[in-house]
Amino acid sequence: MRKSELLREPVRDLTLNSLFACGESARKLLEIYSNMGGFSARFLSKALELLTTILLAEDCFTIISFTANLVATGLRGLIADLLGERYVDAAITSGGTFDHDIAKALGKYYKGEFELNDVELERQGLHRLGNVLVPLEAYGPSIESFTHKMLEELRKIKEQWAPSELAWEVGKRITDDRSILKNAAERKIRVFTPSLVDSAFGTAIVTFNETLRGRGLRGIFLDFEQDVRTFVDLARESGKVGLLVLGGGTSRYHALWPLQLRGTIDYAVVITTSFEEALQVVRAAREGVTVLSDVTIALPLLMAALEGT
Repeated sequence: MRKSELLREPVRDLTLNSLFACGESARKLLEIYSNMGGFSARFLSKALELLTTILLAEDCFTIISFTANLVATGLRGLIADLLGERYVDAAITSGGTFDHDIAKALGKYYKGEFELNDVELERQGLHRLGNVLVPLEAYGPSIESFTHKMLEELRKIKEQWAPSELAWEVGKRITDDRSILKNAAERKIRVFTPSLVDSAFGTAIVTFNETLRGRGLRGIFLDFEQDVRTFVDLARESGKVGLLVLGGGTSRYHALWPLQLRGTIDYAVVITTSFEEALQVVRAAREGVTVLSDVTIALPLLMAALEGT
């Protein structure tokens, strides 16, 4: 299949408004699920109950933790709306979120299939993220160009930057309203990224610094400790803390351990396909629930039902 045939349908970002239009129907469906008993369906109803508290209560400091692969899907727009509408107060994610948010702001991702041949896709200049296709030119080169240009501006301001500060700076330079980092920057919401260097964005920081060293100049230095201190202070100063954890990985771990320094997590909703990972978060919370599900299925349903509560 030719490249032009493969790249027919772009991935479209979800919006809260489109989901809220389904509110009453989604809420009724979750009521039906709650009566089924067994397996995962009934936990969706419990998750809706806790999400209502976590996202809508004024006295709850809400943190969303999510993996970067979700940003390659249409959930990017939904997460952006959660920040833009101030449903959440802080975010924790991995370095790939910078990659996908920048790349999707500058170009397009496309619907694909899991069964596509990776060798053939490489010949045609295509990356595959599960069943999402990414043109080569829309990823590495565009991310590096964007990042190098930004860093050239930032190094004239100061040398040392916390990852959350860089997240804001990226967001200031993105014009796409569906961008997670743009919405975070506009609302001054911290996006903490403990694994920032594990990304094309992080690699671009390295190549930028290498270029400067060749010219005898100093580059950009990442201050991860500053972000940890900031995150711990935010958690300690909060009355109640609620976690919405989407997936696992370093984002989930980073959300968990600093919060334990304040003594407790009040509420936790975890949507994941890994039960063992979820248990660590839910056990640390005063009240929590695990939904064993693909996040791309469960989260839109829960957010649609939220409007109907």
